[in-house]
Amino acid sequence: MFLLCLLPSLTSTVLTSSGSPATTAPTTCADCIHHDYCVVGAGPSGLQMGYFLQTSGRNYIIFERSKRSGSFYELYPRHRKLISINKRHTGRKNPEFNLRHDWNSLLSHDESLRVTRYTSQMFPDAQVLIDYLDDYQRKLNISVQFNTNIENVRTEPDAAMPDGHVFRMEDQHGHHYSCRTLIMATGLSEPNIPPMKGIDLARGYEAVSIYALLWLSAQFSTILSAWELSRGNAAFEVADSIYGNTILVHMVGRSRVRLAWATHYVGDLRAVNNNLLDTYQLKSLDGLVESRLEDMMLEEKNGKIYFTLNPEKQSLEEKFDNFAFREPYDVVVRALGFKFDASVFANKTSALSQEKAFSKKYPVIHHNYESKSTKGLFYAGTCSHSLDFRKSAGGFIHGFRYTTKIGQVTRAHSRGC
Repeated sequence: MFLLCLLPSLTSTVLTSSGSPATTAPTTCADCIHHDYCVVGAGPSGLQMGYFLQTSGRNYIIFERSKRSGSFYELYPRHRKLISINKRHTGRKNPEFNLRHDWNSLLSHDESLRVTRYTSQMFPDAQVLIDYLDDYQRKLNISVQFNTNIENVRTEPDAAMPDGHVFRMEDQHGHHYSCRTLIMATGLSEPNIPPMKGIDLARGYEAVSIYALLWLSAQFSTILSAWELSRGNAAFEVADSIYGNTILVHMVGRSRVRLAWATHYVGDLRAVNNNLLDTYQLKSLDGLVESRLEDMMLEEKNGKIYFTLNPEKQSLEEKFDNFAFREPYDVVVRALGFKFDASVFANKTSALSQEKAFSKKYPVIHHNYESKSTKGLFYAGTCSHSLDFRKSAGGFIHGFRYTTKIGQVTRAHSRGC
């Protein structure tokens, strides 16, 4: 994505632990292992980036903190069913047309690397995608350095570099790295936690076990799952997995549910997860409520959790006997999505957008995917979705596999290469 310009020749070639060529830094930091391009994250977008960099003959490395590619999918989605389409039969031979209905595969010259060849499930199990990404990396010999947790990323002045600085970083083992161009392909990984009083009483989607919830629901009675801003696939996924074992499930969010089949935006609620809407509309105890979470609060009494109005936010002159949440709950699940984790940066190399409410979860970037605050810093995959949020599919595999390719061209053009 973005990166086709040739650099001046570099010297003193060494070998990284992954076996890919590297060069020592052209200026200071004699202990640094230098690459022209460093990609952080070996998920779908990082591997797609690696493929294009490799086929372009670039000097690059992908850092992955886990022991395998696509480690995100070892944990998510929690109920293990993907919501991306895997349509094997289209009646056409045109590969581009067929990819239109294959939302999980990455681009490459190897026709065997299609998720449609791995399973016949319309909505595959997450393990299928993990196995596919492992094969993609291995068969295409993409340079990934596993078990490497990058931290302390920063810029340091370097007149020899096109942008006037070089990126430096370390891993958990104390190894030093540097690069001319840094590409963040880490996705969105920091849980979105609202400023709600008592939110610590809720179990986070990122840590909750579906099997534990099923066990709890067998012991107790009621479960509340929270969602926000109409991006409710995670919350509905949890509810769909447990609602057959509960007395009721209540969901609360800031606005109405947006259904993907109505909005044509694949990030909205998908039909594969929306069974709770049936039980709600057919008046079978489950329910959905619209409310600003900041105006509410959670409090614990006698081992139960109460969802009430926050007196600091609301003027309460009387007690409402018909308040929707007057009964207590046994379990509260926080499933409010994720935002970009900028903790990897040591200085103001990256900043989250404050331009629009929805984009506070994404880095601030130009239309060539370059950071607005730091030249030479680019974003790939889900964390670049601010450019087409709710307009297109750039935040999903079947979208960013193409924006990664387009980004290469725009980056080369901006450098005059």
